[in-house]
Amino acid sequence: TSWGVSTRLIGATIMMHSDDEGLVLPPRVAPFVAAIVPIFKSDDERTAVREFIDKVLTALVGPDEVAAAAKRFGFNETPTYFFDAVTGQRIIVDWRDARPGDKQYHWEQRGVPFRFEVGPRDVAGNAFMLKRRLDRSKATVTLPETSRDWLKKRLDEVQAAMLDKARQFQVADTREASTYDEMKKILAEQGGFVRCFFKPDRTIEAKIKEDIKATVRCIPFNQPGTNGKCIFTGEDCNTVVLFAQAY
Repeated sequence: TSWGVSTRLIGATIMMHSDDEGLVLPPRVAPFVAAIVPIFKSDDERTAVREFIDKVLTALVGPDEVAAAAKRFGFNETPTYFFDAVTGQRIIVDWRDARPGDKQYHWEQRGVPFRFEVGPRDVAGNAFMLKRRLDRSKATVTLPETSRDWLKKRLDEVQAAMLDKARQFQVADTREASTYDEMKKILAEQGGFVRCFFKPDRTIEAKIKEDIKATVRCIPFNQPGTNGKCIFTGEDCNTVVLFAQAY
């Protein structure tokens, strides 16, 4: 509820979207839009998986960026490829010497929107396993259907789903109150936001804060255009606000 673009915004993003497994980042602000996890046991499998991943990367970021990344990093355990040079968002490939499950969890904790698993069976099927961080769903994606537009569409779908989920949460946790006692009961038993009429007054707001630890968190742009009774004084007023307890 603050217009300040600061650490508050980062905190709000973490609190609104993340889960018990770690971060869940909206695709438009995620530093990495996808993490590719190679799976192999032998050197031959590693070579086949690498060649296939190069094909996937070429489809997603183009041959020029694949070549440029090779020059930038040379041999590197976690090379990155620009998916969007304007925003600086990248795709990362995790070649570290670690168990595939550990790599999966590493990127899951960090909220990367998508993870691609590529193992020998996937290479044989000319496909890879796509895992979505938001709901942990997974699907098999073939190389021919892979492209920059394909990934962008998937990212846009996640962005829209996260926004819709957040809006539903906001609506579900915003309740109406017409009396002060009703507001106190809502905050004590349910929490969240309380929408009510309130005649802006710093002295009265300070009294409310002292009484129930709630303050005006926001004065919505969309006002009803009608009069109502102030939640505290009972006076006629035309301003609807959102009260909540800070924590």
